[in-house]
Amino acid sequence: MKSLIYVSKADKKFTHEEVLQLTNKSAEGNEASNITGFLCFMDGHFLQYIEGESVAIGTLFAKIEIDNRHSVISSLYNDEDHKAKFSSWKMKYLDSEFFHTLDVESFLSSQLQLMKEQGLYHKKWKDMIWQGVNILANKANQV
Repeated sequence: MKSLIYVSKADKKFTHEEVLQLTNKSAEGNEASNITGFLCFMDGHFLQYIEGESVAIGTLFAKIEIDNRHSVISSLYNDEDHKAKFSSWKMKYLDSEFFHTLDVESFLSSQLQLMKEQGLYHKKWKDMIWQGVNILANKANQV
């Protein structure tokens, strides 16, 4: 199992309903490719985590990169073999209410502050993103 996380900037305004529709459509396609993960959308930016077999992840990300609804700003690929962190999420939309329920808001707040201060490409930000995925997986599996 490999994983990839990316941040992109929306090239159009998305309503909550449109993001839900996008997530549901993604879940249908992901099921056929045995890909799992989540999608966040906030302040005109997407953050998406996907996991699956390396070829399936590569194929999906190639489609994501040419999608004209957004522009990929940064991506991080984890090529280490690992167990699926979100095996029951074919694609789950994580909104602010979800993060509030899991009580990870303070972590996300510090992540966003670091991004503002030091930019998306700072190594510490990348390390914190993977740490955040692990925290989210642990908390989500407890629910």
